[in-house]
Amino acid sequence: MKCLVVSPAMAWCIAMGLKRLETRTRRFHYRGPLAIAASKKMNWEHYNYLKSIAIQLPAPDKLEYGKIIATTNLVDCVVFTKELEPFALWPVYKGFGLWLKDTKMLDVAVPVKGRLGLFEVSL
Repeated sequence: MKCLVVSPAMAWCIAMGLKRLETRTRRFHYRGPLAIAASKKMNWEHYNYLKSIAIQLPAPDKLEYGKIIATTNLVDCVVFTKELEPFALWPVYKGFGLWLKDTKMLDVAVPVKGRLGLFEVSL
C-alpha cells in the first residue's frame, strides 16, 4: 500500500473525516488505497490555523507522531482553487488537491519511518 506523510494535526483531521482534500505542490498520478501517516514533528502553523477555524483538535500531546493512523482511497488529483478550501482546511491556492474517500481511522497506530512523496508500506 502507498503511504503519505502529513502533519499530525492534518493527519488527525483526515482520519476523522474532516479533511477530504490534501494539498500538494505537485500532481499525483497514483489512484488507489493510501495510508495516512502523521509526521514525527508538529507543524505549529497547521495546528494553530486549524484551531483558529474552530476545529476541535486534541491537545498536541494526545496526537500521534511518526505513525500511520488511517487508511483512505486517493480517488483524484485536481488543480486547487479557493472554492476547494473548505474540503482542505487550508487556505492554499496554488498546487493540487488530492481527493480522499472512504477514510477509516486505524484501531492501533502503526509506527513508520516517513519519507517525502508516496512510498510503500505494508499494513
